[in-house]
Amino acid sequence: MPSFAFDSGLLVPTVLGRRTSTPLTPELRRALRQYLLDVVDVDLLPISWSDEAEPVLTAMDPAGQVVTAIVVDSIDGVGLVRALARAGETAASSWLAIASRHPGGVDEFRRAWSAFRETRPAGAQPGPQLIVLAGAVDPEVLAATRVMHGVLVYSVDVREGSNGDELVDVSAVHRPRVRVLDHDVVHEPEQLALLSDGAAPGALVALAPPAVAGDEAPPIEDTAVIPPVVPDDDAGDELRIDPQLVAVASLVGAPMPIEAHTNGQLRTGSLQADGTVLVDGAAHPTLESAAARIGAEPAHAWSLWQIAGFPMADARDEAARAAEEESAVETRSRRRRH
Repeated sequence: MPSFAFDSGLLVPTVLGRRTSTPLTPELRRALRQYLLDVVDVDLLPISWSDEAEPVLTAMDPAGQVVTAIVVDSIDGVGLVRALARAGETAASSWLAIASRHPGGVDEFRRAWSAFRETRPAGAQPGPQLIVLAGAVDPEVLAATRVMHGVLVYSVDVREGSNGDELVDVSAVHRPRVRVLDHDVVHEPEQLALLSDGAAPGALVALAPPAVAGDEAPPIEDTAVIPPVVPDDDAGDELRIDPQLVAVASLVGAPMPIEAHTNGQLRTGSLQADGTVLVDGAAHPTLESAAARIGAEPAHAWSLWQIAGFPMADARDEAARAAEEESAVETRSRRRRH
C-alpha cells in the first residue's frame, strides 16, 4: 500500500525508514540480479547473464525486442554511455547469436520463447531496450533520461527498518519525492526520484530474513480471434512455398508472429510451420507476396518484415549458415565411415 507524507496541506508519496549510507554490497547486487524480474515492472523472458565482473542480462520482451539489463552500485554519464553501447551491440546481434546465449542452447530457447509468447496477449508493443538498477544515480543521468526513449533507470534505496532489517526500495527514476525520517518531512534531491505519474511507489523487499518468492502470476489468456486461413488467389491450386521460408520456419520454431512498418502503420502476420505466411487471413507462399498484400514493395520484403525484432533477411542468412554447417558435419561423418 502506498505511503504518503502530509506536507503543507498536501499528500505526497513517500517511503518510511532510515536510509543507510552504505553502497550496494556484492551480496545485494547478486540478490537484485536473481530477483530482477520481480522488482522491475517489465515483462521479460530472461535469456542469460554474461560471465564477467559486472554481469549483464540479455532478455527479450513479448514483442520480440532484445533487452539489456545491468545492476550497478552507481551510474554516471560515462557508465550510461557504456551501458548504451553494450545494449546497442546486443540489439544488433543476429537471432541465432542471441538464442545461442541461452544456457540450454538454441533449441531450448525456442521452446522457452514459444511458451513465453503463448501466455502473452497478441500485439505486444516494444518496451525499453536498456534497464539500469543503480544505488546512486548521477544528476546528468537523470537529465539524460528525460529525453531518452528506450532507457529505464531504477534507483535502489537501502534503508533500515524498525526491527533492524534491511529494506530495499526499487523505484523508477522520474519525479522528486519526500522522505519521512524520524518524524520529519525531508525533501529528497532529484536523484532519488520516484515513479512515473500515476504509479505507486516501488515495492519494499525485506532482506533479513530472506524473502520467499511469491507465486507466479497466472498466464494471460490470449482471446484474440484467429481469422480463417484463406489461400491467396494468386497461389493456384497448390502453394509453391519458398524453401527459404521453410528453412526460417524450422530455425525459429514456427509458428511465429512477424511484423512490418509500412505507410506509417504496423502490419502483422504469422510465419507458419510449413513456411507459409498468414496476412489478413490469407496464406502466402512467399514473403514477397505477403509484402504486396500490405501495399509494400515486394523487392524489400526480406528487410521489411521482422521476426522477434530482427529482419527476416537475418533469419534467412542464419538458416542458410545452419544448413551449411549441418551439411558439412554430415560430409565429415560420411568420410569417417568410409
